[in-house]
Amino acid sequence: MIMKMKLHHILTAVCLSLVLLSCTEDKVKVTGVSLNTRTLNMNVGDVENLKANVEPANADNDAVYWESTDSDIATVTSGVVHAINPGTATIIVTTQDGRFSDRCQVSVKSQVMRIEMETVTLTLKEGEWYQLHASITPSDATNKNMVWTSSSPNVAAVSENGVVLALSAGSSEVTATTEDGGLTATCVVTVTNKV
Repeated sequence: MIMKMKLHHILTAVCLSLVLLSCTEDKVKVTGVSLNTRTLNMNVGDVENLKANVEPANADNDAVYWESTDSDIATVTSGVVHAINPGTATIIVTTQDGRFSDRCQVSVKSQVMRIEMETVTLTLKEGEWYQLHASITPSDATNKNMVWTSSSPNVAAVSENGVVLALSAGSSEVTATTEDGGLTATCVVTVTNKV
Protein backbone atom coordinates (compact mmCIF):
# COMPACT_ATOMS: atom_id res chain seq x y z
CA MET A 1 0.00 0.00 0.00
CA ILE A 2 2.81 2.38 0.86
CA MET A 3 4.44 1.51 -2.41
CA LYS A 4 1.20 2.28 -4.29
CA MET A 5 0.94 5.61 -2.48
CA LYS A 6 4.51 6.58 -3.34
CA LEU A 7 3.94 5.58 -6.93
CA HIS A 8 0.71 7.61 -6.97
CA HIS A 9 2.55 10.70 -5.61
CA ILE A 10 5.33 10.31 -8.14
CA LEU A 11 2.87 9.98 -11.02
CA THR A 12 0.91 12.99 -9.77
CA ALA A 13 4.10 15.08 -9.59
CA VAL A 14 5.13 14.04 -13.10
CA CYS A 15 1.68 14.88 -14.48
CA LEU A 16 1.66 18.26 -12.79
CA SER A 17 5.13 19.01 -14.18
CA LEU A 18 4.00 18.12 -17.68
CA VAL A 19 0.88 20.29 -17.34
CA LEU A 20 2.95 23.24 -16.10
CA LEU A 21 5.48 22.83 -18.92
CA SER A 22 2.76 22.74 -21.54
CA CYS A 23 1.22 25.93 -20.10
CA THR A 24 4.40 28.01 -20.30
CA GLU A 25 4.67 30.08 -23.48
CA ASP A 26 7.57 29.60 -25.83
CA LYS A 27 9.67 32.74 -26.16
CA VAL A 28 9.74 34.27 -29.64
CA LYS A 29 13.41 34.41 -30.61
CA VAL A 30 14.99 37.04 -32.85
CA THR A 31 15.79 35.75 -36.34
CA GLY A 32 17.49 38.84 -37.78
CA VAL A 33 17.78 42.62 -37.98
CA SER A 34 17.88 45.04 -40.90
CA LEU A 35 18.51 48.77 -41.18
CA ASN A 36 16.27 51.11 -43.17
CA THR A 37 19.30 52.10 -45.32
CA ARG A 38 22.75 50.66 -46.06
CA THR A 39 24.43 53.96 -47.01
CA LEU A 40 24.34 57.54 -45.73
CA ASN A 41 25.97 60.55 -47.39
CA MET A 42 26.31 63.37 -44.89
CA ASN A 43 27.99 66.73 -44.42
CA VAL A 44 29.91 67.61 -41.27
CA GLY A 45 27.35 68.63 -38.65
CA ASP A 46 24.45 66.69 -40.18
CA VAL A 47 22.25 64.39 -38.10
CA GLU A 48 20.41 61.35 -39.52
CA ASN A 49 18.19 58.70 -37.94
CA LEU A 50 18.72 55.01 -38.64
CA LYS A 51 15.91 52.56 -37.88
CA ALA A 52 16.61 48.95 -36.94
CA ASN A 53 13.87 46.46 -37.85
CA VAL A 54 14.15 43.42 -35.57
CA GLU A 55 12.65 40.25 -37.03
CA PRO A 56 10.16 38.90 -36.30
CA ALA A 57 8.22 41.98 -35.22
CA ASN A 58 6.79 40.10 -32.20
CA ALA A 59 10.19 38.99 -30.84
CA ASP A 60 10.24 38.97 -27.04
CA ASN A 61 13.62 40.71 -26.80
CA ASP A 62 13.99 43.40 -29.49
CA ALA A 63 16.85 45.23 -27.74
CA VAL A 64 19.74 46.32 -29.99
CA TYR A 65 23.20 47.80 -29.51
CA TRP A 66 24.67 50.52 -31.76
CA GLU A 67 28.33 51.20 -32.54
CA SER A 68 30.51 53.18 -34.96
CA THR A 69 33.75 51.82 -36.42
CA ASP A 70 35.24 55.34 -36.27
CA SER A 71 33.71 57.77 -33.80
CA ASP A 72 36.05 60.53 -35.03
CA ILE A 73 34.06 60.46 -38.31
CA ALA A 74 30.52 59.59 -37.15
CA THR A 75 28.95 58.74 -33.80
CA VAL A 76 25.71 56.88 -33.10
CA THR A 77 23.37 56.84 -30.10
CA SER A 78 20.11 54.88 -30.27
CA GLY A 79 20.23 55.04 -34.07
CA VAL A 80 20.89 58.80 -34.25
CA VAL A 81 24.01 59.37 -36.39
CA HIS A 82 26.08 62.57 -36.00
CA ALA A 83 28.60 63.48 -38.75
CA ILE A 84 31.76 64.75 -37.01
CA ASN A 85 34.62 64.92 -39.55
CA PRO A 86 35.20 64.11 -43.23
CA GLY A 87 35.80 60.42 -43.99
CA THR A 88 33.97 57.10 -43.82
CA ALA A 89 32.70 55.02 -40.93
CA THR A 90 30.41 52.03 -40.56
CA ILE A 91 27.46 52.04 -38.17
CA ILE A 92 26.67 48.56 -36.83
CA VAL A 93 23.46 47.49 -35.11
CA THR A 94 23.47 44.18 -33.20
CA THR A 95 20.57 42.40 -31.51
CA GLN A 96 20.91 41.38 -27.88
CA ASP A 97 19.07 38.12 -28.62
CA GLY A 98 21.05 36.03 -31.10
CA ARG A 99 23.71 38.70 -31.87
CA PHE A 100 22.36 39.33 -35.39
CA SER A 101 23.76 42.48 -37.05
CA ASP A 102 23.44 44.83 -40.00
CA ARG A 103 25.64 47.68 -41.24
CA CYS A 104 25.34 51.13 -42.77
CA GLN A 105 28.27 52.80 -44.57
CA VAL A 106 28.46 56.51 -43.66
CA SER A 107 30.38 58.92 -45.91
CA VAL A 108 30.95 62.34 -44.37
CA LYS A 109 32.18 65.30 -46.37
CA SER A 110 33.04 68.83 -45.38
CA GLN A 111 30.79 71.11 -47.41
CA VAL A 112 32.02 74.36 -48.96
CA MET A 113 30.60 77.27 -46.96
CA ARG A 114 32.17 80.23 -48.77
CA ILE A 115 34.40 81.22 -51.70
CA GLU A 116 36.33 84.48 -51.78
CA MET A 117 38.29 86.08 -54.63
CA GLU A 118 41.73 87.46 -53.70
CA THR A 119 41.02 90.60 -55.69
CA VAL A 120 37.67 91.99 -56.79
CA THR A 121 38.94 94.43 -59.46
CA LEU A 122 41.77 94.09 -61.92
CA THR A 123 43.11 96.30 -64.73
CA LEU A 124 45.19 94.78 -67.51
CA LYS A 125 46.51 96.01 -70.86
CA GLU A 126 45.76 94.06 -74.01
CA GLY A 127 48.05 91.02 -74.21
CA GLU A 128 48.77 90.89 -70.44
CA TRP A 129 47.74 88.02 -68.21
CA TYR A 130 47.13 87.53 -64.49
CA GLN A 131 46.63 84.49 -62.25
CA LEU A 132 43.50 84.93 -60.13
CA HIS A 133 43.13 82.99 -56.89
CA ALA A 134 39.97 82.14 -54.99
CA SER A 135 39.97 80.65 -51.49
CA ILE A 136 37.42 78.21 -50.16
CA THR A 137 36.14 77.98 -46.59
CA PRO A 138 36.47 75.71 -44.73
CA SER A 139 40.02 74.82 -45.67
CA ASP A 140 39.27 71.09 -45.21
CA ALA A 141 36.31 71.13 -47.64
CA THR A 142 36.03 67.76 -49.36
CA ASN A 143 35.48 69.15 -52.88
CA LYS A 144 37.49 72.32 -53.54
CA ASN A 145 37.00 72.21 -57.32
CA MET A 146 35.77 75.36 -59.02
CA VAL A 147 34.81 76.40 -62.55
CA TRP A 148 36.13 79.68 -63.98
CA THR A 149 34.06 81.69 -66.46
CA SER A 150 34.19 85.09 -68.15
CA SER A 151 31.09 87.17 -68.95
CA SER A 152 32.91 88.60 -72.02
CA PRO A 153 35.52 86.10 -73.18
CA ASN A 154 36.38 88.31 -76.18
CA VAL A 155 37.55 90.98 -73.70
CA ALA A 156 39.12 88.79 -71.01
CA ALA A 157 39.42 85.03 -71.39
CA VAL A 158 39.98 82.81 -68.36
CA SER A 159 41.55 79.35 -68.19
CA GLU A 160 40.26 76.42 -66.11
CA ASN A 161 42.90 77.38 -63.52
CA GLY A 162 41.96 81.06 -63.22
CA VAL A 163 44.56 82.59 -65.55
CA VAL A 164 43.05 85.72 -67.12
CA LEU A 165 44.25 86.85 -70.57
CA ALA A 166 43.41 90.42 -71.67
CA LEU A 167 42.32 90.29 -75.32
CA SER A 168 40.63 93.60 -76.17
CA ALA A 169 39.59 96.85 -74.51
CA GLY A 170 36.47 96.61 -72.38
CA SER A 171 35.20 95.08 -69.17
CA SER A 172 34.38 91.53 -68.13
CA GLU A 173 33.34 89.74 -64.95
CA VAL A 174 35.48 86.69 -64.21
CA THR A 175 33.68 84.32 -61.87
CA ALA A 176 34.79 81.28 -59.91
CA THR A 177 31.93 78.88 -59.07
CA THR A 178 32.34 76.00 -56.61
CA GLU A 179 31.31 72.52 -57.76
CA ASP A 180 30.07 71.90 -54.23
CA GLY A 181 27.12 74.19 -53.61
CA GLY A 182 27.49 76.49 -56.63
CA LEU A 183 28.86 79.41 -54.59
CA THR A 184 30.45 82.24 -56.56
CA ALA A 185 33.13 84.92 -56.28
CA THR A 186 33.70 87.55 -58.97
CA CYS A 187 36.47 89.86 -60.13
CA VAL A 188 35.71 92.74 -62.49
CA VAL A 189 38.47 92.86 -65.13
CA THR A 190 39.05 96.05 -67.08
CA VAL A 191 41.18 95.79 -70.21
CA THR A 192 42.80 98.90 -71.64
CA ASN A 193 44.38 99.43 -75.06
CA LYS A 194 48.02 98.64 -75.50
CA VAL A 195 50.03 101.87 -75.72
